[in-house]
Amino acid sequence: MLKRRPAVGALTLTLGAAAFLAIASNLAFWRTLGALAPPDSPGGAGFLAATFVILVVLLNLIFLLFAFRFVLKPVLIGALLIAAVCAHFMGAYGVVIDRDMIQNVAETDPREVRDLLTSGLVLHVLLLGALPAAGVALLPLRFGSLRRELVTRLAVTGVSVVLAGALVALHFKEFSLIGRQHGELRLLINPTSPIYAALRFLRGSSEPQSALAIAADARRSSPAKGRKTLVVLVVGETARAASFSLNGYARDTNPLLSRQPVVNFTQVSSCGTSTAVSVPCMFGALGRAEYSDHEAKRRESLLDVLQRVGVNVLWRDNNSGCKSTCDRVPRQAGTELRKPVFCDGDGCFDEVLLEGLQAYIDRLDGDGLVVLHQQGSHGPAYWKRSPEAFKRFLPECHDAAVESCSREAIVNAYDNTILYTDFVLSRLIDLLARNAERVDTAMLYVSDHGESLGEHGIYLHGLPWRLAPDEQTRVPMLAWLSDGFAESRAIDVECLERRRHEPVSHDHLFHSMLGLFAVETRAYSPALDLFGPCRGPRVAHRASAIGTAAKPRTLVE
Repeated sequence: MLKRRPAVGALTLTLGAAAFLAIASNLAFWRTLGALAPPDSPGGAGFLAATFVILVVLLNLIFLLFAFRFVLKPVLIGALLIAAVCAHFMGAYGVVIDRDMIQNVAETDPREVRDLLTSGLVLHVLLLGALPAAGVALLPLRFGSLRRELVTRLAVTGVSVVLAGALVALHFKEFSLIGRQHGELRLLINPTSPIYAALRFLRGSSEPQSALAIAADARRSSPAKGRKTLVVLVVGETARAASFSLNGYARDTNPLLSRQPVVNFTQVSSCGTSTAVSVPCMFGALGRAEYSDHEAKRRESLLDVLQRVGVNVLWRDNNSGCKSTCDRVPRQAGTELRKPVFCDGDGCFDEVLLEGLQAYIDRLDGDGLVVLHQQGSHGPAYWKRSPEAFKRFLPECHDAAVESCSREAIVNAYDNTILYTDFVLSRLIDLLARNAERVDTAMLYVSDHGESLGEHGIYLHGLPWRLAPDEQTRVPMLAWLSDGFAESRAIDVECLERRRHEPVSHDHLFHSMLGLFAVETRAYSPALDLFGPCRGPRVAHRASAIGTAAKPRTLVE
């Protein structure tokens, strides 16, 4: 006859789960904290031990809030599974699971999700998530009387608070210094930080969104010439400035663009480190300092302003969408542009964005802005982003678990995507140049964010901006202007070339595009117009007049 397994009390189960999570699912936290307070430093070992006890105590207190029959086990099982998934990505790629990362995951497409479903993830979740969760599910659980449970939990809470307070007091110097200087450590505590980030995201996304008009006073000045104008704005994906040979990278990743008359801006910083943040930020008027997802979604974008003043706007997407930026303008998804020569089961190469563009120019009635949103260099499956003809740098990493590849293979696969982007942009410039006799054409390219390729043990992107390395925040940006476009707007291209090393950012895009389309509004800031300092007297005078009218500067009206 089988013996019945002994039941455990709720406190024992919550304490055991808290200790397991503190050890098994917080390796990224301990690795970072250990670097700040090494165990062999004076007081280091004691401080780390005290931090471990405090973490276990706090997790246990949280779990005790749910220590009720039919509630506790589901909560612990969910926490174990969530922690295992997050621990894998935090450990393998060095990412931080904050609100922006949750948004990035929620707004990605199934193709990108498939690239992240690696054998390493499955094994990690199985060993550190599913197996412990199964143990919790099968373990008999007992509860005492209501009075006994209440007294026990009050006593545990009191002891926990006293113990945590005593440990903080004992190591107050370490806690105060590290806590004050490295507040980002809280973002590594798993699973509380990811769960809190998810709740913040859900709370924000559930709020009703209405588009408040920005630059409601906008109007266009009379064009200098009667010809049509077309600006093509290419939003790059995951391209980092450090991998462009135009910026001094040792490999020739820009063989074609280096022969084009482009102005390459070398000191450009992004608004965010993910598409979900950078795209709405760069098309909005808030700027990085004031940006929030909630505020951005409440406001119109640059595209709304240009469409309202009579510019034909079109968004063409080969990525996971425009993150609400293009909701009120005509748009074409990659599925609509799909061509067998450029597309397969894993998606489409970026050349598909150029399909039908000549026909669009031919039937364009008035001035136009076309936004091309690339798939670019999106990881971790970099090898899927470039056709075979562009596999110049070999061997390539062909594993989405990039941390298992050599750094050389990772960089090779990534550099091939930049080589392909070079080709796509150069082909676009050639197309615009062929139309320059009858249309004033221009192109501006800027990536949404950069990418880490294993530097400092960090991969991919999405770290909080204040923590992110330059590889994630420094992005390429370049401009090409036809002679007719530069002449009609009195832009001195040589002046742009002289100023190309000056620091600029995504904040400049909104105001630069208003300037290129000669849009007058109090929302326009001449100081943030890339082309403003290089305009001739006529245009510069108009920009100055707009600037003096901006008292006060009004973004939302």
